[in-house]
Amino acid sequence: MTTFTKDDKQLLGNIRQKLNDAFNYCLKNKYDARPLVEAWERFISTAQSIGMKPESKPHHKVDYWNDPETYANQANNKNPIIRVTEDFEIIRKKDLAKASRGTSRCDIGEAHGSLKRDIINTKNNDEMQPRRTTIEHKPRKPVQPYYYKVNISWVERDNTPKDVIDEICEFMKGAGLEPVSVHDFNNGYEIEKTAEFKMQGGEESFRWVKRCIMSHLERFVGGIPEFNIAISGRKYEDFEMTK
Repeated sequence: MTTFTKDDKQLLGNIRQKLNDAFNYCLKNKYDARPLVEAWERFISTAQSIGMKPESKPHHKVDYWNDPETYANQANNKNPIIRVTEDFEIIRKKDLAKASRGTSRCDIGEAHGSLKRDIINTKNNDEMQPRRTTIEHKPRKPVQPYYYKVNISWVERDNTPKDVIDEICEFMKGAGLEPVSVHDFNNGYEIEKTAEFKMQGGEESFRWVKRCIMSHLERFVGGIPEFNIAISGRKYEDFEMTK
């Protein structure tokens, strides 16, 4: 980890701007900015150690992101934030993909180079002869399943058809999803509820489950006026699974 001094105030100022830009982008699009919170806390501690007095706002703290509605659009995030390094570099999904492709190209180049050099002059023959090399290919590891979050959200009112909510939740349990928790959010006018479920599988199975639940919702809710209910979901990040 880089050690900062009083001469690095400009550098820390740039880090503050970079983190704030990332926070604001997530706020605007309702994307998940929780990977930035711990990095912001480290930045505050580092900046204060050299005499800076940066200001923190509510969205810089973990309490702000405890409500799933805050990042309700995360499923549509094409390039989510994965983590922030000790040196405050923000790592996104596409950055990891680029790094992986770069490593593959390097490996291929080294392999080709070794083939070009892999020619010897035998002691018993003046002719140059290629050396035969046997390359052992390691079997590919099976694709590991992931855990996905599937949320069903609705507004709690006097005329809310709770039997329909119960039916949808039972359907999700029957589809193999594990109930996690029910979040309540008071927006100042009414109570918004979100039932969170967890499933294990790949991207295709996750999409299939969402389509099935959407069809079930349309069948039960289509004829009920003024009843807003929605489904959302995304893959759990590694740090969420360690909780």
